[in-house]
Amino acid sequence: MVRVWRRSEWVESRFEGVEMLPLAWDEGCLLALFRFRPGAEVPVHDHPEAQYGVVLEGEGVFIDGEGKETRVEEGDSYAIRPSERHGFKALTQVTVLDIFVPAREDYKKLMRKPDKDD
Repeated sequence: MVRVWRRSEWVESRFEGVEMLPLAWDEGCLLALFRFRPGAEVPVHDHPEAQYGVVLEGEGVFIDGEGKETRVEEGDSYAIRPSERHGFKALTQVTVLDIFVPAREDYKKLMRKPDKDD
């Protein structure tokens, strides 16, 4: 059975100027939109999940664990390996679609239940 998550509201993340829109998840992955105000930053960190994404709007900079910066803009996609240190700074308003594999435990609690959850 196809599970459908109905539109939900943006929620503030733990980082100032960054909002999250939870979309869908199962144990295999979690899908979410993130919206960054210009100048918003996520400090360098790591997590055990792989992270894949695409920049839907705006321009920003990824920072790796050694401080190297990689600029991204609308239409660019990226992959971050499990436990790879990374951070992000928004140069303009930025919206990204992220997929975490497997699903991030800390984000699952923000997710709504689908219409059909067998």
